[in-house]
Amino acid sequence: MKRTFLFFLLITVSIAFLITLIFWIIHFQSRSYIYTDAALVPKSQTALILGASTLPNGDLSDVLKHRVDTGIVLYKLGKVEKILMSGDNGTTTYNEVNPVREYLLAHGVSDQDIFLDHAGFDTYSSMYRARDIFLSVQLLLSPNHSISLDLFIPLESSD
Repeated sequence: MKRTFLFFLLITVSIAFLITLIFWIIHFQSRSYIYTDAALVPKSQTALILGASTLPNGDLSDVLKHRVDTGIVLYKLGKVEKILMSGDNGTTTYNEVNPVREYLLAHGVSDQDIFLDHAGFDTYSSMYRARDIFLSVQLLLSPNHSISLDLFIPLESSD
């Protein structure tokens, strides 16, 4: 009984250590790509805004609004020329992309500088499509809690 307990304890501690190690590797590999000051962001052709939920009335959720507002600031500072909005549009009753387009237009972003990816169902799909279909994304706008993981995907898949 005691040996079984020690065996499962060892397995549990090993798994916890491995998970922690993976997150630290991701964090340290991506930290030089993370900016918290818009003035320090290098100029890029395109910013990718990852989708997030919209409210039932069509308004942007707080997370999505923060991402889009960051894109608008970078656009108005001349840090990005184009904005690619990627989000879920998998059903006829749910759309993350068009409300963002309307929001961008209402805040002074030119229609010719807005590109929409209606098939960004998850982060990986958005990143893949931005790189391989839209052929251009140099700047990713994402919330602090997931930015390291979001950056790790394109860094590790850019063969």
